[in-house]
Amino acid sequence: MGGSGSRVIIDYETAARKLGTSDLSRFRAGFGRLSQGRATTTARLNLRAFREGFLGNTVPNMPGLLQDAIFQAFDTSDDRSVSWEEFVCGLCVLKCGSEEQRLKMLFYVYDMDRDNKITRTELNPFLKELGNGVDPSTGRSNVETLRLAFNENGKSSELSMEDFIHWAHRNRTAPLVRWIYEIQGKLLAGAQAAGDQRRLSRRTLPKDLMAEASGLNKKTVEDLCIVFEQLKNRSRLRIVDEPTMAAVFSPEGDSFGLSRALLSKLFLMLDRTGSATINLDEFVSGLSVCCQGTFDAKLEFAFKVFDSDKDGCINCAEFSQMQHCLRQPTDESSELDATLARTFADGKESLSQAEFVEWIRNHPSTVAFIDTVWEVICMELGVKPRDPAREAATIANASPPFDPQNVTFKPGETLYLICAKWWVAWQQYTAAAAASPPTASPPDGRPRSLSRTGSHPQLPPKLDNSELLADIEGRLVPGLCHGEDYVVVNERAWNALHWWYGGGPVIKRDVVLPSDTGCAELEIDPLFVLVFRSTSMGAVIGRGQSMLVSKVTDFEELRRDVCEQLGMLHDLESGAVQLWFMPDDSVEWQSMSLEDDENATVQELGLTDRSSILIEAKQPSGKWPSSYWRATTAPSTPEPSHSPGHSAGVVGLRNLGNTCYMNSALQCLSHTRSLREYFLSRDFEYDVNTTAKYGMAGHLAVSFSELLAELWLTRTRVCSPRGFKETIGRFNQMFEGTQQQDAQELLGIFMEGLSEDLNRIKEKPYVELPDSNGRPDAVVAAEWWACNMKRDLSVVTLLFSGQFKSYLRCNDCKFESARFDPFSSLQVELPTPSTSYVDVVIAFADRTQVPLKACLQIPKQGTVWHICAAIHELEIRTHPSMGHASPVLRGDQVLVADVTRNSVWAFHELTTHISQLAPASVYVYQVAPLDDGEVSAWQISRLEDGATPEGMPDLEDGAAPEEPALCSVVLTVVHRKQKELQRYWQEPTYPALFGVPFVLRLRTGALTGKELYRLVWRQCIHMVPEYDPVEVDAPWPFVLSRTNRSGTQWGHWLEGKIGEPIPPHDMLLPEFDADIETLAVDWNMRVYNEFYNNTCLLYTSPSPRDRTRSRMPSSA
Repeated sequence: MGGSGSRVIIDYETAARKLGTSDLSRFRAGFGRLSQGRATTTARLNLRAFREGFLGNTVPNMPGLLQDAIFQAFDTSDDRSVSWEEFVCGLCVLKCGSEEQRLKMLFYVYDMDRDNKITRTELNPFLKELGNGVDPSTGRSNVETLRLAFNENGKSSELSMEDFIHWAHRNRTAPLVRWIYEIQGKLLAGAQAAGDQRRLSRRTLPKDLMAEASGLNKKTVEDLCIVFEQLKNRSRLRIVDEPTMAAVFSPEGDSFGLSRALLSKLFLMLDRTGSATINLDEFVSGLSVCCQGTFDAKLEFAFKVFDSDKDGCINCAEFSQMQHCLRQPTDESSELDATLARTFADGKESLSQAEFVEWIRNHPSTVAFIDTVWEVICMELGVKPRDPAREAATIANASPPFDPQNVTFKPGETLYLICAKWWVAWQQYTAAAAASPPTASPPDGRPRSLSRTGSHPQLPPKLDNSELLADIEGRLVPGLCHGEDYVVVNERAWNALHWWYGGGPVIKRDVVLPSDTGCAELEIDPLFVLVFRSTSMGAVIGRGQSMLVSKVTDFEELRRDVCEQLGMLHDLESGAVQLWFMPDDSVEWQSMSLEDDENATVQELGLTDRSSILIEAKQPSGKWPSSYWRATTAPSTPEPSHSPGHSAGVVGLRNLGNTCYMNSALQCLSHTRSLREYFLSRDFEYDVNTTAKYGMAGHLAVSFSELLAELWLTRTRVCSPRGFKETIGRFNQMFEGTQQQDAQELLGIFMEGLSEDLNRIKEKPYVELPDSNGRPDAVVAAEWWACNMKRDLSVVTLLFSGQFKSYLRCNDCKFESARFDPFSSLQVELPTPSTSYVDVVIAFADRTQVPLKACLQIPKQGTVWHICAAIHELEIRTHPSMGHASPVLRGDQVLVADVTRNSVWAFHELTTHISQLAPASVYVYQVAPLDDGEVSAWQISRLEDGATPEGMPDLEDGAAPEEPALCSVVLTVVHRKQKELQRYWQEPTYPALFGVPFVLRLRTGALTGKELYRLVWRQCIHMVPEYDPVEVDAPWPFVLSRTNRSGTQWGHWLEGKIGEPIPPHDMLLPEFDADIETLAVDWNMRVYNEFYNNTCLLYTSPSPRDRTRSRMPSSA
């Protein structure tokens, strides 16, 4: 198909001619979406894009094996991708190909190894996936007819193409054949059935339709969607209301943005539904004019803003309010009043839209606030303007020019430095883009100036201020000049540029007011200091933290900044901190605590550049840590900046490549006091055995001694045990390389070699071990130990050896013998606990109660019954707010389920062993009792009524009635939402499961659609707490659908149905089969986007009177 080779069914030219221009254009658009906008001549679809975007988008539940096989049939070039030509050829065969061409494609689908024959091995997986059928003409199953086809002409193991097509033609209803005739309409006819079903739950416009409705490109719509999410995140309730917008568009005490009165007008215009909140559609459609609107569109927008009563005209009161909203501090009130009088002269009561628009044309400054709205979105919320010229104007309006000779910024304001090279490149980009001739915008919505072809200006790179910094501490290179090396902007302009281009590092400086000059200036070079913290004994912690301090900072501000830097604000609040400083050219600490003038600046206190600051906190005893080193005759300075406090032996060992096993063993030996002192005192030198046959002539002992000396007698913080590694590698070759080894094995081999290096016995004599002969164990053990000392006499043997007693008795002569063999290591078995812990999530029948996460202690060989019994003994209150009046959760009211991927996969029997439960997916559901009849959840489990596993007691009050008055089922309910696809063929969204499923106990055959909706709504209302309660005749915020057990489809996968909708009517519903059915809640996406509460799925801990870990049931 479109490629070369024997697997070609139809060539591209013939396929394009048969499809026609209309279908080809539609297919090209779909292929472009699948390839994410790449040109059809070069784009190719990989297996994932073909499966998820094409097949999965139109027939969501097609078996994965069949999806892979269809991809292989389309891929005629055998390069693991599908080109545009191959794609068209494959679709042409499916849509308008002859029966022979379709069956030939079917053959290629099943011919997985591409050898032009089908074997039994290739067909068996497809038979398992697609199922078996019956030939209506012969009454034989498809497997039998296939077996006959294989046996014809002696071909018992393979079928040629002709044989397979002959069999498929006679068995068109077989599952192996039927799908290729039924799937073509679903792939090509617009996916009407699946699309209509999905639109039932997708009540909000996708981004491409929103772009079409608002006239914006998709990229701008995506930017506005991000802005909307940012506004929601700034709200505690995650809604966009007027206070939320006011915090961004009309900040208090800031002239930037809109006036508060004007913002109120704008908000009322955007809130078309009158709900006091703005949804995503209203936000995007309302602000589309601010983004890319023409001047006429802005005039119409301004009319809607100031037409408060929505009557289609501007009356005198509304016009007066408009002038109040637009009034600037410099405007003359009399001039505005005169404008108002002239406009409504001669008894005129109102202005129509046309008259108001004409008035605005003569007063164009009236619509300037629309540009201000977009500037706020760009500056405060990080949306980059699509027009570079507008980008330059936005930055110029936000940040006044900086003049170092005449600083107009206020003292205390923070300004930011930008490298002049990057600033010049940015200015050239915006200026060239403004001067370039207009051309057609690219289809992807990118600004024309971003193109890298032709004479279009180049987009500047990321912000790069590294040339301005002398070091990583934030100090600038000496001798920098404003304008030549850097430029200065305010915080708002810096944040916008940093959002748009990224990069860094951030260099900020404060505007100060020196007392000697009295003129504001930008402090380019503040003081650089190192800050240290003192321990309770006067030692100094750490190597110091760098800090930039302004010269005009007073003492109180400095003390607070230092405490904040070191996390000591709690000590500052109690007034128990004290500062010391040491100039760079000094070695003594000087006190910074002042009694008379605590408002003195640090420059007046004598603090200079590169000074060190030490902070100490008063101890509970009332003593200052500095009293320890001030009272000694030692040097008066603890020299924290040069020799920080250090504890002997607290030294790390560097990993030399999988040597963590060795480092851990060495650290244990290093902190064995007797052994360490033996080596550090150099006493081991008297015991080194240079003639031992089984040791290393003392090299192992010397290497270990040198390592201990480095760990304990130096002030290093980390050392490399490379010398020891080489020595132990020569002693045993298994430790030469960098392979991971066992720490216990290393320890045993090393201690054996070390014992030989320190053995005082130069020549080991032969020693005959004595028999016990009925003597006391203490006497015999001493004799055996003395014999051992005659051969192995070392400190290692004395410190790390013991004796095993083994006892032998002859059954014939009754002779008894006891041996006391020495040992240096003892392997012991860890005790096996008799209980285990199972983490469960308890979901209450009242879904407004937050789920409870608990850890249950049950027998190691326990079952699900023990989980129910443990919950029964926890006595968990289902409604904690009711106190002691709250009902207690009983063990016979719960069902244990396996919840995986947002769906209940199975309810576990009471006899299911806990080892069969998947960890982190055990949910315990409280099943609500019916009003009459059934009260126990056990009656609806798969156990017989009243049955209890053998050997286990009945739970209290857990017996089931012999003849329940009513019959009920427990139905699983899952949540679904529409998730957008990056690659798709026809549908831009697909239903995705989310959240934690719940269960409903329903009477079979006694429930109407409206009653079912009410039951589900009671269980879901906590998920959208801000949503108004549903009225009886009002639309529900979701659609209920019957699905299969997984909650993703309904019926056979060829039907392409994601569910069978249930209308909220007053008719009785057919019975549910809880074993194979699940109820799906397809949420209205507008409700989900605006009101869904993410915290509804959080867990809580039990109340203090509840026990998180329950005791075991009495039967354990």
